[in-house]
Amino acid sequence: MRCLILAFVSICGLAGCDAYISTRDHEALTEVAKHTAWVKARADGRDETIREVGTVITGQVPDGGEETVTLDVTGAHRSIVIAACDNNCSDLDLRVVTEDGRLIGLDEDDDDSPSVYINEKKTNKLVLKVRMPQCSASSCSFAVKQLEYEDYVGGYGSCFAVSPNGLLMTSFHVVDGASKINISFPDGRKGEAEIVRSSEDNDLALLQTKLPTPAWLPLAKNDDVLIGTPAFTMGFPAPDFLGSEVKLTEGSVSSLSGLEESTLLQVSIPIQGGSSGGPVINYSGQVLGVVEGFVEEDNQGEKMQLINFARHARVASLLLPTGSLPPVSAIPANREAAIQRALKAVCQIKVE
Repeated sequence: MRCLILAFVSICGLAGCDAYISTRDHEALTEVAKHTAWVKARADGRDETIREVGTVITGQVPDGGEETVTLDVTGAHRSIVIAACDNNCSDLDLRVVTEDGRLIGLDEDDDDSPSVYINEKKTNKLVLKVRMPQCSASSCSFAVKQLEYEDYVGGYGSCFAVSPNGLLMTSFHVVDGASKINISFPDGRKGEAEIVRSSEDNDLALLQTKLPTPAWLPLAKNDDVLIGTPAFTMGFPAPDFLGSEVKLTEGSVSSLSGLEESTLLQVSIPIQGGSSGGPVINYSGQVLGVVEGFVEEDNQGEKMQLINFARHARVASLLLPTGSLPPVSAIPANREAAIQRALKAVCQIKVE
């Protein structure tokens, strides 16, 4: 069972609140602790086990400068290197390379909390190059954490057809690390799919299958996604407990942003493990978003109800090939027609 669970957790222990450190180091450690908490919560939501490797690496780099540090992770297992800098820093870049200089991964986006995902599946001595493109002081502090995943064992998720020629949409975390992606439709169609495009940052993946997909769901335009829009989702939640039949749940769009991200929708539709990657659909048959996850508890540890999120359709549309989709057939006449169309387009994913 795989569903992204979003959680808010205390960062004090990770930031070393009981130890004396400089203000700048404390700022960097606090930010990397927040990032670490997010990565761990995401792993928990995917039913993955992740552990910290080594100790926190800290240092200072002058504006425009670079520092090289040796990593404890080796690439033998899936791992992630995350970093953050102090409040005087607005941009931090990371590059992971082998000892002989071969590039493994990088994050040079314009942000102060970069991360590099490592999926080498072989042992290397790895080096991290930390670069400080923008620091308003003479130098800025940074902090680096390393985490390693246990080997992937497979799971379930949901998907849906977005074209008549076998293109499927799902969440990236559903298929991340899979060696084989099996799909099945409610009408009995079964086959395999492969990833053709993906966005880990937006937790989206576009798949291709050789199966026919005559029924497919169009992605809504930005103006069609409104607060209060009635919607439903179809997916395959908790198949080990609830069975493999498709499940329908209904609700509405309750917010056009979530968790400080404008690319997320908040929906009042119950979400469970196995629902990730399924569509949130209005009764005109348009996909408003792709089911991503839910908040399990607040920062006080209190349970939260119906705080569920989907990735906005406008972001999902960026993965689709430009100009490749034919016009959509007639809009469903009513609720029942919209549900019947969706029933033919949704699919279950079983990954190995």
